[in-house]
Amino acid sequence: MAPEARGVKPEEANVPLMTSDEAKRLEEGEEVDIALIKERNHDQFRAMTFIEGLKDQDDSSPFKRGLACFLKYGVQPLLCILAIYVCIGKALYKVYKVLPMNVLTMLFGLGLCFYGGHYLMVIAAIEAFRNMGGQQFMDDMVVVWEQGSLVAIASAEDDKKDDDKNGIADVKEISSKDLLNRKAKMAMRTVTEPQRLQVAVVHLYAAYLCVLATLKLQFARTVAIALGLAEMLELPLTRCIGPTLAYVMGDELNH
Repeated sequence: MAPEARGVKPEEANVPLMTSDEAKRLEEGEEVDIALIKERNHDQFRAMTFIEGLKDQDDSSPFKRGLACFLKYGVQPLLCILAIYVCIGKALYKVYKVLPMNVLTMLFGLGLCFYGGHYLMVIAAIEAFRNMGGQQFMDDMVVVWEQGSLVAIASAEDDKKDDDKNGIADVKEISSKDLLNRKAKMAMRTVTEPQRLQVAVVHLYAAYLCVLATLKLQFARTVAIALGLAEMLELPLTRCIGPTLAYVMGDELNH
């Protein structure tokens, strides 16, 4: 990105981020497709505008101090916890691939025995998760893990930098505001697939919200169970009724 594009103020939010070549062409009076540039850089532009807008806040503001503390001390433990869950998920998936389906059904039924009268909520929650993003859960988790690992490695390397050669890491000599801006820009530069990461996070969050709604709302619970029953009945009903419907509807509608 051009240096001029980095110092974006909130009141200049209509100025798009552009490459150095595009900025040079614009300065020379050549025509540049501003609409295309805005569309291409929409998400990155919003993020960098937000970061630059944080400069107006005081260094001692609770938001900045809290976020700086999280970026400095909370990212690594969070990634470690995520790694544990990923390992558990991989182990369970291996067991799922090895065990026969009837054994899995027995284990699931045994687990339901410990939920008492609320076992239907477990079924509803699982069905809600499966139908609202859970089917691609592993793919989304892989994307989040890969991109998060890149950011963690880059952050660890950034913590060791000593550009002024005074024996003290640069991150320990800067204010909370500068640390926040430094880490945020470092993360945006490090992420190699921002669009896939955004989609994966949205899918996981949607599945999480569906599970919460199912556990809280009777209507959502009923819909989740109904979707699960519909999926179970789809194949046998298609086998039984499909040929008859195809004959009645005729060749024109039989695809």
